[in-house]
Amino acid sequence: MLNVADNLDMVYTPSSESHHDDQHHSAPVIYRKIAMRDGAHNPIERHLIAEAVEWLKSVDTLGAKVLVNCRAGIGRAGSVGVAFVFATNPWMTFNEAYDFVYAKRFVYPHAGLAGILYELFPRNF
Repeated sequence: MLNVADNLDMVYTPSSESHHDDQHHSAPVIYRKIAMRDGAHNPIERHLIAEAVEWLKSVDTLGAKVLVNCRAGIGRAGSVGVAFVFATNPWMTFNEAYDFVYAKRFVYPHAGLAGILYELFPRNF
């Protein structure tokens, strides 16, 4: 779980009940907070986008599902989702990465995200 809200903390308490069998088992939750400022008019700092993408890449190798959250789930979390797709698909333009994410969930990326992503993850076309 990646929490990118600067104004929201997640509390995760493992269940005290044990439901382990061959078909269902609980995996530990890997939690990370990278606080980003709310408001789509506020550009997200480059180093925070880079940090979030690198963390998502590291947990992506585990093959687990990942939840990226902020307060409403469309601005900061949406920006990180677009950033991850853009960073991991070097043949995509920003608009293609945005369209890919938007087709799955409504997102409203923060101001200047395209420029930040092209600086962090340059394209050769």
